[in-house]
Amino acid sequence: MTTPTTDRDLRPLGAFERTIDLYAQRNPVQFSVAVQLARDVTESDLAAALERLQEAHPLVAAEIGQSVAEGEEQSTQVFRRSDRPIPIRLARGSTWQHEAAVEQTIPIRTTPGPLVRSVLIPAAGAGSSTGILLTFAHQIADGRGALIAVADLAASLGGTRLSRGPVPEPQEQLVAVGPPIDDTASDTHGADLAVENTSEQSQTPAGRLRPFDGDLPTLQAAELTTEQTRLLVRRAREESCTVQAALCAAAAAALFAQTELSRVRINVPIDLRSVIDGHRDVGIRFIGATVTLDRGLGISFWEAARAAAGQLQSARRPQALRAAALGLAQVAPTTPAEAEAAMLAATTADIEITNLGVVEMDQATAVWGPTMTTQVENEQILGVVTHGDALRMVNTTRAPIEGLTTHISRALASAVSED
Repeated sequence: MTTPTTDRDLRPLGAFERTIDLYAQRNPVQFSVAVQLARDVTESDLAAALERLQEAHPLVAAEIGQSVAEGEEQSTQVFRRSDRPIPIRLARGSTWQHEAAVEQTIPIRTTPGPLVRSVLIPAAGAGSSTGILLTFAHQIADGRGALIAVADLAASLGGTRLSRGPVPEPQEQLVAVGPPIDDTASDTHGADLAVENTSEQSQTPAGRLRPFDGDLPTLQAAELTTEQTRLLVRRAREESCTVQAALCAAAAAALFAQTELSRVRINVPIDLRSVIDGHRDVGIRFIGATVTLDRGLGISFWEAARAAAGQLQSARRPQALRAAALGLAQVAPTTPAEAEAAMLAATTADIEITNLGVVEMDQATAVWGPTMTTQVENEQILGVVTHGDALRMVNTTRAPIEGLTTHISRALASAVSED
């Protein structure tokens, strides 16, 4: 609905937010993060904590509408303050995996807001945990932003007072005015093993969309033990790479073992918060990168991981991140069809790995996610988060590859025990 500009308008959507919004008009894009708490949480407890979360994070209490400024003819998509609470769906006796799958079958409407909803899975009895899922429309948050919200929610349930934050600015605006960047000191160790894939990517046909039909996706979850996780972190450091690079190598090994792919393309969202001075907010702060690994390289697991690390290191250069974020703003789509073409071109891959890193959450016994689908045929989206010294992963897809996360976790566990 188009309305005159009002004091409920928070700000116009940025270029990337607008691209996602156009894409989501025909292809729902939302994702969930699940947390398990070692305490009972009632529906009224959760409702009060969600209200405090909305007060702390403006986009968690927003909707999307069209606004026309005085003297202008064309409308603008804006985030607008919503007075509605975050809805709670009660799911007694269920599991976070099932409810995360259900959440992918019900699109989040952009108006009326808010653009977040929740699921409460009450503790089944003594010794069991309470499960809470928050599901976010992708227009207002990325995985790291969602994790911030979940951590704040858990803290609020534990009695911590949340600070009220400002309306997050679009990432293009923050990147454009960010601090000066020195790109000359970048370490290129491992880049010699990186696959030269720029021309290959440009020749790779974009993926195809599947009509949204509300079918339940399949979720496969796996986790490393605390000892395996500590060994992985230490071994990755010794091998001059990262946990993210090891995840890429493990995913490629699993797909080579279970498919006939000769080359695995991995989409990796890269967090921009380091480029924009560490903003801790619920918003979109990422750019996608692609890692490509070949079946025929004839190299060890850790050589493959260093190859991935070299590609990721190049993509993570601050100047490259800034250029990518600002470049999108210059060619921003204006129609759903253009947005679909842009998103497919940018995310064509055999698997996406969204690694949210390490989260401290004293009130939680486990954190899982993100779980997401984007309506691309045969997509595999692996969400990874480390909490309590345990790395956990969950793959969401409507084209399941049997045992994929088991193969990935076994590849990681085997790699850390290699001599």
